[in-house]
Amino acid sequence: MNTVIETELLSLSPAERIRLVEDIWDRIVTEPNEIPLSDSHRAELDHRLDTSSENPDIDRPWPEFRDELLNPQ
Repeated sequence: MNTVIETELLSLSPAERIRLVEDIWDRIVTEPNEIPLSDSHRAELDHRLDTSSENPDIDRPWPEFRDELLNPQ
């Protein structure tokens, strides 16, 4: 990495660096066709989509699943 850029990045607070990463990610995901995907990853995603379509009752919204993980009963 360019030393000047690295110095500037490290001068940011942790919160500012996190926000920068979030902003960069938000821009990356607007161009999904530009993100390389290996054949094995594509096959796994296809498998998961097929499984989800065949068994719709096994899917849960992320907030529900996250709450269960964070607050086990």
